[in-house]
Amino acid sequence: MPSLVLLLGIRIWMVNRGIESPEVVQFEMGEEAEIGRNIFNDRVENMNGYSVTAESARIMTYEDYLKKYGYNEEEDGVLFEEDSMLRPEMIYEVDILVKNHNKEDNTGCGISYSDYKLTASDFMLSVSSPLYWIANDIAEENQNLMMSFRLRPESEMRFHLPFYFAPGSPAESVSEETVRDADLQLVLSLYPEQRQILIDETEQIVRYDENGSDIDTNMRKIYNVK
Repeated sequence: MPSLVLLLGIRIWMVNRGIESPEVVQFEMGEEAEIGRNIFNDRVENMNGYSVTAESARIMTYEDYLKKYGYNEEEDGVLFEEDSMLRPEMIYEVDILVKNHNKEDNTGCGISYSDYKLTASDFMLSVSSPLYWIANDIAEENQNLMMSFRLRPESEMRFHLPFYFAPGSPAESVSEETVRDADLQLVLSLYPEQRQILIDETEQIVRYDENGSDIDTNMRKIYNVK
């Protein structure tokens, strides 16, 4: 038996040795990240021509998140059962701008949030589908479609991505403090390049002129702001 375990360990080591780690391409918030021909895990993926810019991010409670988007569970329906492992306690919301730079329509080209994670060195956060539908005002009949989509050529659209965690859950070991202190990456692709955006808890401040037009956008830290 020890010989078998040793041989198995050598085999795994030899296989892993032949796998090259992807090159990491790092972006900052506010910086446009073009995805190019990179993919997550399927060669048929085609996100070429699309770009993602992380504009702002914030942490809030589940209750505050529902209030922000005007959702009342008593009137609009319960989203999660109390004992559900998917029930959030805290939301890390990331606002992104997605652009399609292609000049011609391509039905095989688009983007999907199904693989999007906020990734730290020892944990990752996933998008809550029900909260994503609410935040982005997606009709019920389209909810199965809108984690994957394509934009019209030379168009753009903003989305709110609600990554969730539950510090009080027995199955969840990550605390709010750990999440706030972590270097979180929004991973946009894995191969051949791992393109990612460093996410910082910020708030978007927009100034308007007398005509209501956006003059500029600044990023402000909101740590410890009451």
